[in-house]
This record gives sequence, structure tokens and C-alpha cells, in this order.
Amino acid sequence: MDATAWAAVATGLSALVIAWQSFETRRSAGQAKRSADASEEAVGAAVDALELTRQQAKHSQLMAAEAIRARMEVQGPAITVRFADPDGPKAHSYALAPTSDAETPTIIRPGYELWDPRNGDDWLYAVVSISFENTSPHPVTIICPNLFSHQSDGKMVSRIPRLLIPAPRPETPMIISAQLLVGTTVANWLRVTKQQNLGTLVGGSAQWSTELIGETGVQVTNEIQILGSIIESFKENGGYRLREIGPDVNYPSRFLVQPQRREYFIGQDRDGTRHKLPPIEPEIIKD
Repeated sequence: MDATAWAAVATGLSALVIAWQSFETRRSAGQAKRSADASEEAVGAAVDALELTRQQAKHSQLMAAEAIRARMEVQGPAITVRFADPDGPKAHSYALAPTSDAETPTIIRPGYELWDPRNGDDWLYAVVSISFENTSPHPVTIICPNLFSHQSDGKMVSRIPRLLIPAPRPETPMIISAQLLVGTTVANWLRVTKQQNLGTLVGGSAQWSTELIGETGVQVTNEIQILGSIIESFKENGGYRLREIGPDVNYPSRFLVQPQRREYFIGQDRDGTRHKLPPIEPEIIKD
């Protein structure tokens, strides 16, 4: 066989080797890709399994929390709040006091003049008639610094910071009426008056809650707000006057009763710090 033939044979063998190497490379690459895909699927399955476990744990916590709430509600307070007007809170009068804890705020009428800054630190309130009915099987105490018994000689009298409502008797509802002062300082009323869209801003408010006895229990909290302001400008040199709550082109105002809030306390530290049962929202478990 001459040199030309041997060269042809060598070339053919080289081509076969190269082809075989290419085949093996492609086969190895395919196996590596299949292995990578399998690993990725395994990781995805593990992630899904972990997420399912987390969701199941969340639901277990939810079930446990709801069971605790249900047990606590048996001894929890049940208070029904009513206003003199069936349509909701209405201001039947207004009151002015030098401080938030004044014992005898003065009754004033719409049109009463207020001056900035002279009256800025005074407290201005709308007075609302309110009643509390205890439908619990045990006494309940309402904690509220803005409750008064009644009016007398142009004054709010007999502040009731702790209102004890006895347990009802058979066929005898236990209802106690009082006067609730809803407001804030004159300076805050002025701040709202000077804002645009003041009908959506919170001017004054009043909040009350049930007293929590012991380390565990349920506490109920309510709040009334006044959106807008109850004073209007009538003089350029800092003069303002009291106006009634209601619709107005320039100074709209209205009452807003916030939804009742129930909080569940499950323990207390030595320093008096209480621990609340956190709200847990259910989540959808993935398939």
C-alpha cells in the first residue's frame, strides 16, 4: 500500500475518532442535562413540601388561637352601646374645659367665640348621650376619662372614669346612661379647620374600653370620632366660633363610630406588660 493509501486510511480513522468523541460528548451533555432537570425537579418538590408544611403549621396555629379565643369568650365582657338618637350619635350640647381632666367643663352653645392663640390649650367637646347595656353573666367595668353623669347649672358634673355595670338579673336588663364628651384641644380643631378636605380629617374623638382583670382575658374597646371641625372662622384677627356638627359647604363635620375591637390577653410579665394573642389570618394551602 503506497503512501497515498495510508494517508487516506489515517484520515478515515481520524474522522471516526472525532465522530465518536462528538457522540460521547453529546451523550454526556444529555445525561448531565437530564440529571440537572431531575435535581431541579427534586428541589422544587422539596420546596413545595416545605411550603405545604409551613401552611399546615399556620393552620394549626390558627386552630389553636381560635380555640383559646373561644374559651376566653365564655368569661369575656359583652357590652351593647346605644345612643339617644336611633340614627347614631348626635351632639345635644357642647362643653369647654381648661384641661382634659377638668371636673366641671362648662356647657356652651353654637356661636360661642374662641380666639387663637388664647384658647388654644382649652378642650372643646361635643356632648353625646350614651348608654351601656351589660349582657355578660358577670359585672363589667367601663374605663373612660370622658364620661360624666349629667349636667347641672351649666356644667358637666360627676365625672365617671370607671363605670361599674352590675350583672343583669333574670328578665331585668342592666343599662346605665351617661354623657360622653367627644373632642380635643382648640388648637387641634383649628388645625383641622385650616386644612383642605377637612371633612375627611379626624378632629376630636373619645375612646372607652372594658377593664381587664387578671393576667388573661378579653378587652373590648370602642371609639367615636368627629370627622371635620366644629369651629369656623368669622374674624380675620384670629376669631373663631363654635358651630354645630353637620353638613356645610365650608366646614362639614360628622360622627364616625369605629368598629368594636376585641383583644385577647394570654399572660403578663413581672413588670405588668401584657401579652396579646396575635391575630392569625388563614392562608390557602397549595395543592
